[in-house]
Amino acid sequence: MDQTKKGPRQGRARTTAERRWMYPFYTTSEMRSLGGIEWLVEGVLPLRALGQLVGVRGTGKTFVALDLALRVAAGVDWFGDRRVRPGRVVYAAGEGVHGLTDRLDAWCEANDVVEDVLKERFRLVPKVIHLGSEESVDAFLNQVAKQFDGHPPALLVIDTQARATSGLEENAGVDPVWWTGKRLGFKRH
Repeated sequence: MDQTKKGPRQGRARTTAERRWMYPFYTTSEMRSLGGIEWLVEGVLPLRALGQLVGVRGTGKTFVALDLALRVAAGVDWFGDRRVRPGRVVYAAGEGVHGLTDRLDAWCEANDVVEDVLKERFRLVPKVIHLGSEESVDAFLNQVAKQFDGHPPALLVIDTQARATSGLEENAGVDPVWWTGKRLGFKRH
Protein backbone atom coordinates (compact mmCIF):
# COMPACT_ATOMS: atom_id res chain seq x y z
CA MET A 1 0.00 0.00 0.00
CA ASP A 2 1.30 3.44 -0.92
CA GLN A 3 2.04 5.40 2.26
CA THR A 4 3.01 8.68 0.62
CA LYS A 5 0.99 11.79 1.12
CA LYS A 6 -1.09 12.85 -1.89
CA GLY A 7 -1.21 16.49 -2.92
CA PRO A 8 1.09 19.12 -4.32
CA ARG A 9 3.85 18.16 -1.85
CA GLN A 10 3.88 14.48 -2.80
CA GLY A 11 6.51 12.02 -1.78
CA ARG A 12 6.88 12.52 1.99
CA ALA A 13 6.35 9.19 3.72
CA ARG A 14 3.86 9.23 6.57
CA THR A 15 5.13 8.41 10.03
CA THR A 16 3.81 5.38 11.89
CA ALA A 17 1.74 7.68 14.14
CA GLU A 18 0.22 9.43 11.12
CA ARG A 19 -0.73 6.09 9.55
CA ARG A 20 -2.18 4.78 12.81
CA TRP A 21 -4.36 7.85 13.50
CA MET A 22 -5.22 8.80 9.96
CA TYR A 23 -8.88 7.91 10.58
CA PRO A 24 -10.06 8.85 14.05
CA PHE A 25 -12.86 6.85 15.63
CA TYR A 26 -15.32 8.38 18.13
CA THR A 27 -17.80 6.89 20.55
CA THR A 28 -21.21 8.57 20.63
CA SER A 29 -20.27 10.54 23.76
CA GLU A 30 -17.00 11.65 22.18
CA MET A 31 -18.93 12.62 19.08
CA ARG A 32 -21.13 14.94 21.15
CA SER A 33 -18.04 16.68 22.53
CA LEU A 34 -17.10 17.77 19.01
CA GLY A 35 -19.80 20.42 19.19
CA GLY A 36 -22.26 21.65 16.64
CA ILE A 37 -21.77 23.54 13.42
CA GLU A 38 -20.69 27.15 13.63
CA TRP A 39 -22.25 29.03 10.74
CA LEU A 40 -20.73 31.76 8.60
CA VAL A 41 -24.10 31.99 6.83
CA GLU A 42 -26.80 30.31 8.88
CA GLY A 43 -27.98 27.05 7.34
CA VAL A 44 -25.98 27.64 4.16
CA LEU A 45 -22.23 27.87 4.75
CA PRO A 46 -20.41 26.58 7.85
CA LEU A 47 -17.54 28.58 9.31
CA ARG A 48 -14.09 27.32 8.16
CA ALA A 49 -15.69 25.21 5.43
CA LEU A 50 -15.26 24.75 1.73
CA GLY A 51 -18.24 25.49 -0.43
CA GLN A 52 -18.78 25.62 -4.13
CA LEU A 53 -21.28 27.68 -6.08
CA VAL A 54 -22.22 25.72 -9.19
CA GLY A 55 -24.47 26.63 -12.09
CA VAL A 56 -24.55 26.85 -15.86
CA ARG A 57 -22.88 29.76 -17.58
CA GLY A 58 -24.66 33.09 -17.35
CA THR A 59 -26.91 32.26 -14.37
CA GLY A 60 -25.52 34.87 -11.98
CA LYS A 61 -22.96 32.92 -9.95
CA THR A 62 -20.64 35.95 -9.73
CA PHE A 63 -23.55 38.13 -8.65
CA VAL A 64 -24.50 35.67 -5.87
CA ALA A 65 -20.87 35.18 -4.79
CA LEU A 66 -20.23 38.95 -4.62
CA ASP A 67 -23.49 39.49 -2.72
CA LEU A 68 -22.55 36.80 -0.20
CA ALA A 69 -19.00 38.15 0.16
CA LEU A 70 -20.19 41.70 0.79
CA ARG A 71 -22.78 40.49 3.30
CA VAL A 72 -20.12 38.63 5.28
CA ALA A 73 -17.83 41.68 5.19
CA ALA A 74 -20.65 44.01 6.29
CA GLY A 75 -22.40 41.58 8.64
CA VAL A 76 -25.71 41.90 6.76
CA ASP A 77 -28.16 38.96 6.87
CA TRP A 78 -28.61 36.99 3.66
CA PHE A 79 -32.08 36.87 2.12
CA GLY A 80 -33.39 38.69 5.16
CA ASP A 81 -33.49 35.72 7.51
CA ARG A 82 -30.14 33.92 7.18
CA ARG A 83 -27.92 35.30 9.93
CA VAL A 84 -24.42 36.14 8.74
CA ARG A 85 -21.37 36.12 10.98
CA PRO A 86 -19.32 39.23 10.07
CA GLY A 87 -15.77 38.53 8.98
CA ARG A 88 -12.90 39.34 6.69
CA VAL A 89 -13.32 38.49 3.01
CA VAL A 90 -10.92 38.08 0.09
CA TYR A 91 -12.56 38.02 -3.33
CA ALA A 92 -10.31 36.89 -6.20
CA ALA A 93 -12.00 38.11 -9.38
CA GLY A 94 -10.43 35.92 -12.04
CA GLU A 95 -12.76 37.22 -14.74
CA GLY A 96 -11.65 40.78 -14.14
CA VAL A 97 -13.05 43.71 -12.24
CA HIS A 98 -14.95 45.49 -15.00
CA GLY A 99 -18.42 46.27 -13.72
CA LEU A 100 -17.67 45.31 -10.10
CA THR A 101 -17.53 48.96 -9.01
CA ASP A 102 -21.05 49.52 -10.34
CA ARG A 103 -22.22 46.34 -8.59
CA LEU A 104 -20.58 47.48 -5.35
CA ASP A 105 -22.31 50.86 -5.53
CA ALA A 106 -25.68 49.26 -6.29
CA TRP A 107 -25.22 46.69 -3.50
CA CYS A 108 -24.37 49.37 -0.92
CA GLU A 109 -27.39 51.43 -1.94
CA ALA A 110 -29.79 48.45 -1.98
CA ASN A 111 -28.59 47.24 1.43
CA ASP A 112 -28.23 50.66 3.03
CA VAL A 113 -24.53 50.04 3.75
CA VAL A 114 -21.95 52.81 3.77
CA GLU A 115 -18.86 51.70 1.82
CA ASP A 116 -16.60 52.62 4.77
CA VAL A 117 -18.07 49.62 6.64
CA LEU A 118 -16.40 47.34 4.07
CA LYS A 119 -12.96 49.00 4.18
CA GLU A 120 -11.53 46.93 7.02
CA ARG A 121 -12.99 43.58 6.00
CA PHE A 122 -13.19 43.32 2.21
CA ARG A 123 -10.29 42.88 -0.21
CA LEU A 124 -10.51 42.40 -3.96
CA VAL A 125 -7.78 40.61 -5.94
CA PRO A 126 -8.19 41.57 -9.61
CA LYS A 127 -6.51 38.55 -11.16
CA VAL A 128 -6.55 34.78 -11.47
CA ILE A 129 -5.02 32.72 -8.67
CA HIS A 130 -3.48 29.64 -10.35
CA LEU A 131 -4.41 26.91 -7.90
CA GLY A 132 -2.36 24.28 -9.70
CA SER A 133 0.86 26.14 -8.95
CA GLU A 134 2.27 25.71 -5.46
CA GLU A 135 4.33 28.89 -5.97
CA SER A 136 1.23 30.88 -6.99
CA VAL A 137 -0.81 29.58 -4.03
CA ASP A 138 2.03 30.24 -1.56
CA ALA A 139 2.46 33.81 -2.83
CA PHE A 140 -1.28 34.40 -2.71
CA LEU A 141 -1.72 33.00 0.82
CA ASN A 142 1.26 35.02 2.09
CA GLN A 143 -0.32 38.18 0.70
CA VAL A 144 -3.71 37.25 2.18
CA ALA A 145 -2.11 36.89 5.63
CA LYS A 146 -0.55 40.36 5.33
CA GLN A 147 -3.91 41.94 4.49
CA PHE A 148 -5.44 41.05 7.84
CA ASP A 149 -2.45 41.01 10.21
CA GLY A 150 -1.94 37.26 9.95
CA HIS A 151 -5.59 36.34 10.47
CA PRO A 152 -7.17 34.13 7.80
CA PRO A 153 -10.28 35.45 6.09
CA ALA A 154 -13.67 34.11 7.13
CA LEU A 155 -14.50 33.81 3.44
CA LEU A 156 -12.25 33.37 0.42
CA VAL A 157 -14.01 33.57 -2.93
CA ILE A 158 -12.19 32.33 -6.02
CA ASP A 159 -14.17 33.43 -9.05
CA THR A 160 -14.07 31.38 -11.21
CA GLN A 161 -12.85 27.87 -10.50
CA ALA A 162 -12.58 27.23 -14.25
CA ARG A 163 -10.01 30.02 -14.60
CA ALA A 164 -8.16 29.19 -11.37
CA THR A 165 -7.74 25.54 -12.37
CA SER A 166 -7.19 26.10 -16.10
CA GLY A 167 -4.83 23.55 -17.60
CA LEU A 168 -5.10 21.09 -14.71
CA GLU A 169 -5.93 17.45 -15.36
CA GLU A 170 -9.42 16.84 -14.00
CA ASN A 171 -8.59 13.26 -13.00
CA ALA A 172 -5.14 13.94 -11.52
CA GLY A 173 -6.28 13.10 -7.98
CA VAL A 174 -5.39 16.51 -6.53
CA ASP A 175 -8.18 18.98 -5.84
CA PRO A 176 -6.40 22.36 -5.72
CA VAL A 177 -9.44 24.14 -4.27
CA TRP A 178 -9.55 21.69 -1.36
CA TRP A 179 -5.77 21.89 -0.94
CA THR A 180 -5.80 25.71 -0.81
CA GLY A 181 -8.73 25.74 1.62
CA LYS A 182 -7.06 23.16 3.84
CA ARG A 183 -3.96 25.34 4.10
CA LEU A 184 -6.21 28.17 5.31
CA GLY A 185 -7.74 25.86 7.93
CA PHE A 186 -11.03 25.27 6.09
CA LYS A 187 -12.70 21.84 6.02
CA ARG A 188 -15.22 20.04 3.84
CA HIS A 189 -18.63 19.57 5.45
